[in-house]
Amino acid sequence: MLEPWLETRAASGRPVGGAAPVSTSVPMCVHLGMTKTGTKTLQCHLFPCHSQIEYLGKFIPGSVNYPGRRHRDSAVKRIITNLLDGGVFQPDFDLCRRLARESLAVASPGRRVMIWSAEELCKGPSALHRARAANLRAVFGGCRIMITLRHPVKHVESEYLQSVKIAHVGRNWEKYRAIGLFDVETRLEELWSQGEENDLSKLLYAKTIAAYREVFGHEAIGVFLFEELLHDPRRYVCRLCEFLGIDPHEGWAL
Repeated sequence: MLEPWLETRAASGRPVGGAAPVSTSVPMCVHLGMTKTGTKTLQCHLFPCHSQIEYLGKFIPGSVNYPGRRHRDSAVKRIITNLLDGGVFQPDFDLCRRLARESLAVASPGRRVMIWSAEELCKGPSALHRARAANLRAVFGGCRIMITLRHPVKHVESEYLQSVKIAHVGRNWEKYRAIGLFDVETRLEELWSQGEENDLSKLLYAKTIAAYREVFGHEAIGVFLFEELLHDPRRYVCRLCEFLGIDPHEGWAL
């Protein structure tokens, strides 16, 4: 059940925020992540290159806007920050709807779907996911939600090795040199002690999926496995393109 303040439909059918959602010429899709699931491949080779995708950019909650973390334009940044990041519990719906009507209502010629990629949106407590889903519903109505997953143990191993690399041999090693070479068990114990606010909260993806499914329905949720990308990349790409409603042959060629 949604908290009372997150109810997206009353008897009148009016969504959170009062006014009707913005009608876009093509469907809106949000890629929630998670990290270490081939997201960079999608963000660099499929989303910006497929002729039928209107790519709105990559977004990392709470991040500064440095290379690799880019929005299509300032309007997109303001909308997503309001709905999914800093303003998530008190979004300015009027502002978001106005910006969406001005910049997102009509897609470029030939586009069939608009995509935001925000790979850290799997992280956080359940209430945060419910709020984000309700906010998207209030501004855009129906949305497609795409989530990429991998085996949780392999995911933990991959993120652990990345952290060690950043701390000791990466470009920013001096900034992170205070981080010790701890074992993975110690790291897991540290993270679990922090509850749903830590990086491992993204592994509670069943709750995340349930929060978005409750708002948008089962058919609007697409789940894609990193293991399938490794073992049968053509099937993975084709299935993903079919979910997005775009040409799978062009997707595979990219």
